[in-house]
Amino acid sequence: MRNTILFGVSMILLANLCFGIMSAFVKITADYFSPMENVFYRSITMTLLLLLIYPFKPYRLKSYKQGGFKKLAFRVVVGGLAMLAFFYNIEKISLATATAFSQCAPIYTVLLSPLLLKEKLKRSALISACIGLVGVVLISDPSVENVGPVEIIMGILSGIFVSLAYITLRDLREYYDKQAVILAFAFGMSLLGLAGMFVDIPFLSTGIHIPRKEDILWISLIGISGTLGQYFLTYAYMNAPAGIIAPIEYTRIVWGLLFGLYLGDTFLDLKSSLGVALILCSGLLIALPALLKELKNFKSCN
Repeated sequence: MRNTILFGVSMILLANLCFGIMSAFVKITADYFSPMENVFYRSITMTLLLLLIYPFKPYRLKSYKQGGFKKLAFRVVVGGLAMLAFFYNIEKISLATATAFSQCAPIYTVLLSPLLLKEKLKRSALISACIGLVGVVLISDPSVENVGPVEIIMGILSGIFVSLAYITLRDLREYYDKQAVILAFAFGMSLLGLAGMFVDIPFLSTGIHIPRKEDILWISLIGISGTLGQYFLTYAYMNAPAGIIAPIEYTRIVWGLLFGLYLGDTFLDLKSSLGVALILCSGLLIALPALLKELKNFKSCN
């Protein structure tokens, strides 16, 4: 039991590192490619890698039962929109702030679950979510760096769409293998990204830019790091309880800060730092009951 949990914790730490690396590469390519192009290149590379791996590690592609396709399609769309909004913010604002916006998903999950899943909203969870919302307000200050109205909207949407994707994943476990969901997401986003590249969307899609020689390396690294991150994330939740894994996901903000500083982002000012800290505290407080429950179960098994 202990070794399994330690393995899961190590997997989520590696996943967050890989996602941090992926975000850094996206920021590097953002000077040339639009957010829509980065979504396509990230997804198509991931799709090809997953197809190459499949013969060596096959899994069930068909659904366990009928009724899951619409939910899977919804997960692809909201996950893709979350990625698109996140990639836009990576280009426009600091990597740490963009990551903090995206990591607000648990806050929105608390607020949306009563509406979508008919779950009872606990007072402690509501207070924790409100703390996180204060953090969102603090990092949404237009006087700080380049955070304007569009960036704020994109940041909030990225968190909401990630939250909707997480909520959908709960139901998808009844219909599809986890690896099949990952492949469907990558393939679906490849199609949506490709179609979006032919549509002129202000801020998000500005035509097709043919990759240069140096871009091939960055595109490949975005796909490889994103794929590894997704695999490590999957294995983390397969080997350790979600209550223990979820709080550790917030280390992704730390990687966003470190990689952002390396790429030239300015250090967060006091207000933004406080906002990020409140978002971190909010997420940890939301996950705390599940964490304490899992730790109690762990002690009782030893």
